[in-house]
Amino acid sequence: MSDKNEIQSMIENKRVCVVGPANYLNTLNIGETIDSYDTIVRFNKGYNLIKKPDIFGSRTDILYHCVCQNKDNGGPITEEMTKQYKIVFSYPLLSANDKTSFNKGNIDVYNNLPKFVSNKNIVNKNDYLTWERDIGCRPNTGIIAILDILKMKPKELYITGFTLFKDGYSSLYRDNIDNRKVTEENSKFKVLDRMFKAKYKGAHDQYKIYLYLKNNILNKSNIKMDTILIDILNFNETKYAESKNLHHLSSRDLFIHYLYDD
Repeated sequence: MSDKNEIQSMIENKRVCVVGPANYLNTLNIGETIDSYDTIVRFNKGYNLIKKPDIFGSRTDILYHCVCQNKDNGGPITEEMTKQYKIVFSYPLLSANDKTSFNKGNIDVYNNLPKFVSNKNIVNKNDYLTWERDIGCRPNTGIIAILDILKMKPKELYITGFTLFKDGYSSLYRDNIDNRKVTEENSKFKVLDRMFKAKYKGAHDQYKIYLYLKNNILNKSNIKMDTILIDILNFNETKYAESKNLHHLSSRDLFIHYLYDD
């Protein structure tokens, strides 16, 4: 059985849990619930979360990785990691001719992969190009994992630890940005600044991702989400604008304000 077929068999008609690093999980202690799923999926440096098994679960079966091994991105890939779980690269091999958010392509990061990464499980290129086009920006690795898993028809997909960064993330996942210390208390502001402010202006637009998720996964019968994510995807901009006296803001700016708001 090829790795690709093996990954399909680990997801199709299985109970799958994809675990993000959001801070609210610290209050739930649902590690045992996460471990009850047939297949546990994490992304980038998410494998570090198992250091707190009561909160984040104790194992990783599949790891989606953004290919770039920079510590501010996916993080290094070790030979031991390739033995412990299946690695799926979330961004396919892209050139400048593909006209994606990777303006110059990403061939360089593929060339920098360790030689021991021989069998490369990669998200289907046509699928990725469709998602980027429909969303209107580059989806995060965690979002790609969700969309890719759904294509493989799981019996149930439980999405936990995702808040579009409204809740920040565990220091086990990331404790610095651009060589500056990040705490669990300020992580949401640091990462949202990177996403939205002109000084950083990353490729991932959480407003566009929110709209896509709201319209495409919120009401799927085989998806289970924690209440916090359901509430985010059901964001009512009219009520929020009234409560904050922000009628002058656009829909986009209201949602960004909401993500920053405590």
